[in-house]
Amino acid sequence: MICRSIGSRLTDCIALVGLLILSIIPSVSIAQSTEVMTPRSEWEALKILYDSTGGPNWTQQSNWDVTLVSAPPLDSISTWYGLRTADGHVTEIDLSNNGLTGTLPRELGQFTKLRVLDLQENNLSGSIGPWIQSLTSLVKLRLQQNRLSGALPDEIGNLVNLEYLNLRSNQLEGSIPESLGRLTPLKGIWLHYNNLSGSIDEGITTLPHLGILWLGNNPGLSGVLTLSSTPLRPSMDINVEGTNLCIDATADEHHLLGFQTVHSEYACLPSGELSALQSLYQSTNGAEWINSRGWTFDLHPRAVDVGEWFGIDIRDGSVRSLNLERNHLSGHLPPQLGSLHQLEALHLDGNPLKDTLPAELTQLNNLKVFSISKTQLCAPDLDSVGQWLGQIPTTSGIVSCNTLSESPSALSSSDPSIALPLWIVAALLLLGIIGAGAILVVVIMGMRRSGQPEPKEPDASQDSDRLGVIEQRIDYLIQSAHSINELAEKSLQQSEVTRDFSSSIKSLRDALDDRDQQIKRLHDGYDNTIYRKFVARFIRVNQAVEYFLQESNDPSSPLESIQSLLEDALLECNVQSYTPEVGSDYRTAFGVSDYPKIIDTMIEEHDCQIAEVLEPGYYIEGGREKEVVIPARVAIYRFQLKHSLHEFSDRN
Repeated sequence: MICRSIGSRLTDCIALVGLLILSIIPSVSIAQSTEVMTPRSEWEALKILYDSTGGPNWTQQSNWDVTLVSAPPLDSISTWYGLRTADGHVTEIDLSNNGLTGTLPRELGQFTKLRVLDLQENNLSGSIGPWIQSLTSLVKLRLQQNRLSGALPDEIGNLVNLEYLNLRSNQLEGSIPESLGRLTPLKGIWLHYNNLSGSIDEGITTLPHLGILWLGNNPGLSGVLTLSSTPLRPSMDINVEGTNLCIDATADEHHLLGFQTVHSEYACLPSGELSALQSLYQSTNGAEWINSRGWTFDLHPRAVDVGEWFGIDIRDGSVRSLNLERNHLSGHLPPQLGSLHQLEALHLDGNPLKDTLPAELTQLNNLKVFSISKTQLCAPDLDSVGQWLGQIPTTSGIVSCNTLSESPSALSSSDPSIALPLWIVAALLLLGIIGAGAILVVVIMGMRRSGQPEPKEPDASQDSDRLGVIEQRIDYLIQSAHSINELAEKSLQQSEVTRDFSSSIKSLRDALDDRDQQIKRLHDGYDNTIYRKFVARFIRVNQAVEYFLQESNDPSSPLESIQSLLEDALLECNVQSYTPEVGSDYRTAFGVSDYPKIIDTMIEEHDCQIAEVLEPGYYIEGGREKEVVIPARVAIYRFQLKHSLHEFSDRN
């Protein structure tokens, strides 16, 4: 009985185990049949991404098996390097700094559930195509530090969930799409170091969550960047360095991260003040001013940049001082000047301005100095104007229009207080030297033709022809000198100019005292020496004019015309500049000065080689050989200074 009982229980146990096995088998089959597969469209897109970006050469490519015929399970895809999956789709592609090359395939648009696309720090090229519009689930788009080019597609505005857009350090061009202003979730935009241009739509700067806006080093970007704070955006990090953008100074300073720096460097000049300056320039014939450096209105400028304009002082983002005295302002003062509310000093003395002071000037409540001496401006007989003038601590030249018997001379030709700009004085002194040279050569050539003894030359006919060419060239130079003098006189129109020729007259006297020696040279056949000396004066004046032009930084300067005349004269006389070849042997180089700058070297092969050209030389083209007028100044290598300069000063 006991055995039968035990056997019965064993049979029951076996039956129970069998039932359990049979119940498990169907459940396993069901699990296998419900395994999630990668969507075919995304599987195809992964293979194309791999092939089009040089997949076999990626830095990391673990588990990437694109040879499979059919789409693998999604769990398998999630093990591939750089991929994340969720809810039956690929949701993240992070292949940053992984050696990707080639272009972005349009099939990327098939990842409709993608939340992160990070391909930064690769070598991708080409453009971002319209396929971007399909990535409506994207939260982070990071394509920085590639070689992407072309324009930003307007379809980027379809990325309604985008929070971070980083495209910096590419070669993108064109304008920033206005559609970005529709992406309200945006928190950060990095577009610096590209070739973007145009203005920034106000919708972008007013995005409620935007805390980072980096647009720097896009020189083509310009216009006004209007900012405002929101409860959702208590601060903002802004970068517009290396652009022509300026930040609207009316923005709330309290809500801008580091705004004190932003305000001082990038704040726009207030629109009202810019309009006032533009009206002043137009109403007073700004194109005819003696100095109008910087006064341009092509773009809305930053306040600090306006501070570099001639006659303007900027403080705390506003115009505080305007000093344009003796600058040949003509016409009348515009009423818009009343918009310079922070103006503290206004100097307009010595300009041919006329008419009545505009009543709008009474809005300048901060004015402490107002000077209009030696102008034809007068104050209207209005109580408001009288009260306003009475409140200004320092005034000069105020005349009532009712008591003005006659218009005062704006620029008296005998006024000794008129000061000439330094560059004009220097230029006139140099022109005086040219005049002295011209007179000297005329006298010498006149004596040559009037019967002075002829030099002993082997061929008199050749000498006569040569002298004829020289005389023609000298005549041209003299005519050019006269034209330059006339141009300078017209640009000045001030009688005190004659006082600035004192040194020129002294130069002329010294030259005439030296005439005996010059005539002796002429007798000895050295007429070319005189000619070269005269040409050298023109060259030195031309170099001085170039220097003053660079120093004045004034494109409208009369020196531009003077330089043109000088260059035409030198060209007519076949004067050419030349630069010795760096690395050539100084001892055999053409037209180099006898006293070069010495640079020590430890390389013996470099001994006596030209290391640097300090100043180009000039020669006269024509005849049987080139005649050096001014030798080139160079620096040369000397091997441990083992040779003295005298060992190679005797050159061919």
